[in-house]
Amino acid sequence: MQVTETLAQGLKREYRVVLPVTELEERLSSELSTLKDKVRLNGFRPG
Repeated sequence: MQVTETLAQGLKREYRVVLPVTELEERLSSELSTLKDKVRLNGFRPG
């Protein structure tokens, strides 16, 4: 992951974050797997 500060004016900050697709997919997959058992949608039965 590469983080670059692109703007610094007083208290205002802006960053650019670059990361490989594989790292993003891994993190997204792990977060979705932890949420899949916790999310409840009205009108849909569990499972």
